[in-house]
Amino acid sequence: MFKDIFASLFLITFLASNCFSADKNISIVLSSQKGIYNEVLSGLEGFLKGNGISASYSQQIYSDDRKKDILDDIEKNNPDVIIAFGHVAINFVNKNINNIPVIYTMTFLQDIVEKNPNSTGVVLDMPAELRIKIIKKVFPSVKNIGSLYSTSSSKEYANILKSCKALNLGFIAKEIISSNEISGAYAEIEPKIDCFMIVFDTKLYNVQTTKYLLLATLKNNIPLVGLSSFYTRAGAVMAYDYDYSDIGIQTGMKVLDILKGKSPSVLELSMPRKLLYFLNTDSAKKMNIEFSADVLKEASEVLRN
Repeated sequence: MFKDIFASLFLITFLASNCFSADKNISIVLSSQKGIYNEVLSGLEGFLKGNGISASYSQQIYSDDRKKDILDDIEKNNPDVIIAFGHVAINFVNKNINNIPVIYTMTFLQDIVEKNPNSTGVVLDMPAELRIKIIKKVFPSVKNIGSLYSTSSSKEYANILKSCKALNLGFIAKEIISSNEISGAYAEIEPKIDCFMIVFDTKLYNVQTTKYLLLATLKNNIPLVGLSSFYTRAGAVMAYDYDYSDIGIQTGMKVLDILKGKSPSVLELSMPRKLLYFLNTDSAKKMNIEFSADVLKEASEVLRN
């Protein structure tokens, strides 16, 4: 009898310590009305629901003339956590809110200007190791990857170099100052490479320089690897993109930790753990590149004539 009573008390204590209240308040601040935010939100909400979280969501879209309205809404709802999407919303929330945990997502780390010790999140910086592994899988004959970078992307250069060395690949890259040097610098490294990858660097890569590189790599049978499906649709052989639903799940994992009582200060910053890739088989055929059946099957999009 006493054993049964003890077991019952233990079960009640365990459930009380591991269950959440029926409803949590979550405030969401978006930088804009981007469609991809919906994919992230879907992944986030699905993850929380799957983990037994019943939540009420208050959603606001940032604009300069709505700053007071957003802060008033947050004060009114007194949320358990704030989720900020995009660097505009993130910097606004980090600057103005310090008494509520903040989880940020859908931004690059370098774009977070306003720091807040009560915040953490998931950034869009693509892990170099994932990118190089995909290149090696899609183009198994590639030995030397080329790129051009500036001081703005020197950290990314270092990470890619490290990943290439770990996978026994060469990385031949040249540092330049501006986009005006793209053509000359590319011509210098072109004889030494059999693949060219674009890095995150708005100082160098724009519509004009991308168009030049698409034509130059096609002419010399060197596959170009871009940073979104825009590139494959423009003629690149391959491009990466994010699994936005999984980014939502990663964001939801941070939110769940907060709701369990953890502080943002003890939660490490996360980067995407999955990357998708896109292929353009028409461009590949012009370079006599053939993809394996597995590579084609696993591609998120295959462009064909």
